[in-house]
Amino acid sequence: MKNFIMFNLFVFATVINLLGIGFGSAIDFGNVGDRKYVDCGNDYSLQMTDAFTVEAWVKLNDLSSENWQRIVTKGDWVSGSTNYGWLLHFGEDNGNHTRVIIDMEIDDGTSTFTHSIGTGFIISENIWYHCAATYDGNYIKIYINGIEKASLYAPGTMAENHSLNPDGYNLRIGNSYDISYLYGEIDEVRIWNYTLDKSLLQEYMNKIVTSSHPQWSHLKGYWMFDDLSDPSDDYSVQNNLAHLTSYYSGIKPDFITSSAPVGLNSAVVNTNTEVSVGPVGGQIKVTITSTTDDDDYLMVYQYGELDGQPVTNGETFPLAFDRRSNIVWGIQEVGSIIANLTFDYKKVHGVSDPSKIEILRRSNAERISWEELTETSRDDLLETITFEDFGDFGQFSTGGGKDNENPLPVILYKFSATFENGLSFLYWTTTSENNNMGWNIYRGISENMGQAEKINSTLIDGAGTTTEIKQYDFVDSELTNFEYNRYYYWLERISFAGISFLYDPVELKIDTDNNILPPSFSGEYLYNYPNPFNPSTEIKFRLDKDSSAKLEIYNIKGQKIETLFNGFAKTNQEILRVWNANTITSGVYFYKLTAGGKTITKKMILMK
Repeated sequence: MKNFIMFNLFVFATVINLLGIGFGSAIDFGNVGDRKYVDCGNDYSLQMTDAFTVEAWVKLNDLSSENWQRIVTKGDWVSGSTNYGWLLHFGEDNGNHTRVIIDMEIDDGTSTFTHSIGTGFIISENIWYHCAATYDGNYIKIYINGIEKASLYAPGTMAENHSLNPDGYNLRIGNSYDISYLYGEIDEVRIWNYTLDKSLLQEYMNKIVTSSHPQWSHLKGYWMFDDLSDPSDDYSVQNNLAHLTSYYSGIKPDFITSSAPVGLNSAVVNTNTEVSVGPVGGQIKVTITSTTDDDDYLMVYQYGELDGQPVTNGETFPLAFDRRSNIVWGIQEVGSIIANLTFDYKKVHGVSDPSKIEILRRSNAERISWEELTETSRDDLLETITFEDFGDFGQFSTGGGKDNENPLPVILYKFSATFENGLSFLYWTTTSENNNMGWNIYRGISENMGQAEKINSTLIDGAGTTTEIKQYDFVDSELTNFEYNRYYYWLERISFAGISFLYDPVELKIDTDNNILPPSFSGEYLYNYPNPFNPSTEIKFRLDKDSSAKLEIYNIKGQKIETLFNGFAKTNQEILRVWNANTITSGVYFYKLTAGGKTITKKMILMK
């Protein structure tokens, strides 16, 4: 957490959508003969021994000219069938079919030998595959789309023993130390010094990896290519930068919109039980009705934000629609599947008339044109749309703008908590609102929302529906004696339909060194009487030593109302001031004493 008195949360109304229409970006290695690749160096963190996983999403664009193509390597093909280090790549079988192969040099304690295994799974052009290889000191395994396709017993440790390269090989994406390259696209390359099993591969292959991954500490290289820069960032903690390189000077790999089936949330659906993917109120619910097995299943993913800005430019919508929501659901089919799909969009804010909302479809993120689908049934009250016996999978979103219906989301631009004048102030700003009845605020002493309490007695009015910027503020008037050095605040939005949405918390850090009772006076020497009062009250203070002092009155918004004293006070001199509030409205007010560089603030109530 930031160690500041003020902590801001900026919520920008965009999905992680760097190129405009898909979830992030990928690397395109061009056409046959271009010889482009990515070099990730040879840091110690990339030198594996007896626990290893490499994984990547790959799509081949051309198999007719070159069937031997590299995915991720840390080794070299030298001559004949001899390989050094390890190479995950595509290669031919005896029938000239392209399959996934892992070559790995193993030291069994007496000698080194290159083991090579390949899958019987045939690769096709223009289809994304999740390709992974693992080693646990005994078995080398290959997984395609999270399913184990090949295994070989090879006990020992991984080696890189080629005499021409005694320092080891750089890790390369799209090439090895020879003339074989990749002609296609790659995304989400990950290297682990841990042997991931089937369950972990399936759980995370369709979504980005964060520190919540149970083996995060074993992630030694992670290249998402979403920064659109050269060198490209390593999203693990290792900082193994990826340098875009080419055999030909100046012709480097290109960043493109990724159409890989990867999102913020995901699931592999391989049963006939309903599975939900996406945030609550923005989910796709999938129930497979056909037979499922290791060759027939669905990979389901979701990206975008419930409150994200609708997409209105850069894409083509069906007649009568002029936008889609920020939420996108995707389904990649493996084998042949029939399923029932239910889209729950009740918290995809901005839907002012559910009867005007339809489900749109496109084949993948590379397509900018959407088509309208005809549903089996819908419930405009629950805001769900259902398709039964569906088999035409791809990407889906909700379309709006039909019949001049213009949905607007509630866009929260900024939410902050700040300590001012001995009080806790909350500020937030929206850039547009739709059907927004109001706000609630919760305070807690930890990030556990279950222990927080609502601090506003009545709902704070929202702006209803507007495209204008709206600014809000609130004073936590109940928090005057700071028992803890940090607090957390949550902002809850309530629609006129009674639907609530809770934003992530912000932290208020209290600098106890600057906000404790000053050494020059203590609490019993500052008080007002009567309290509550009408129409006036006496405020008294006395200092423990000579000091300049200032006594001020503030309203609940933190605005200064009046200065009652601003001068020099001698030791133990009682200072009395009367605040006459004849012209002031009823409410909570605060008096603040500043002396010796310190402050103390107390609350008083005017009741008329």
